[in-house]
Amino acid sequence: QLIVDGSCDMAVRQVASIHFKNFIAKNWSPYDPDEQSKIPQEDKDVVREHMLLFVAHVPSLLRVQLGECLKTIIHADYPEQWPGLLQWVKHHLQDQQVYGALFVLRILARKYEFKSDDERTPAHHIVAETFPSLLNIFNQLVQMS
Repeated sequence: QLIVDGSCDMAVRQVASIHFKNFIAKNWSPYDPDEQSKIPQEDKDVVREHMLLFVAHVPSLLRVQLGECLKTIIHADYPEQWPGLLQWVKHHLQDQQVYGALFVLRILARKYEFKSDDERTPAHHIVAETFPSLLNIFNQLVQMS
């Protein structure tokens, strides 16, 4: 909450975002598959839901930290535990949240950047689902100039 509170001092918000990033990196997904997660599932659900809204509304100084959190969460949870992520991106590519959706889409696509062809199957689905909207955005930008 501190990170997105515009009335707080930016230095405090930045420290909070760095602490949050480090906490997520250390505790989101245990390294040992037999180890239980330190973050309850209910809390993870809340973080996933709010993280997507926050990345579009915070200054770039804080967005960098939230992007790292998002990367950690996407690498651990997508698509199995976060099946609605792609639908969120698709929906927001078509409304006023284009920047946030593009930011999340970039992080999502980078998950598959260095994977083998066999492991890239989800990337093909991401392309099929988002490229029509991206083409519309591109066409609108071309018409503006």
